[in-house]
Amino acid sequence: MKSICPQKNKTFFDKLINFGIIFDGKCGPKNQKANRNGSVAGEGSDVDIELITEQVQVERKLFSFSLRQNPRGRFLKITEDVGGRRDAIIIPSTGLESIRAIVENMIKVDAEAGPIESNYETDSDSSTR
Repeated sequence: MKSICPQKNKTFFDKLINFGIIFDGKCGPKNQKANRNGSVAGEGSDVDIELITEQVQVERKLFSFSLRQNPRGRFLKITEDVGGRRDAIIIPSTGLESIRAIVENMIKVDAEAGPIESNYETDSDSSTR
């Protein structure tokens, strides 16, 4: 049986998916294929109920945050859309507080780190040396 999960260019989220922590609707535990509504074939075809959805554009990426619910529970679906290519992760609602603590810590560290400094020389820098 051929895996439907590409193994190249693994990201942090891909690794979480492989460990079964996150189910992205395409690849997850046992590499099961999901329906349009996010449920895996054979697990029931109940439609997810969308409780709230918000979007934010960051540079060339569009992020959608959708709090949803189905008979298996409540979850946050985060979708990244870049030039028509979409990737999504699903976070069970029981993990949202932990995710928030991590994001808040990342924001704090980013603010404390100050402006980003480039490690690359420009043409004008190299001519003055």
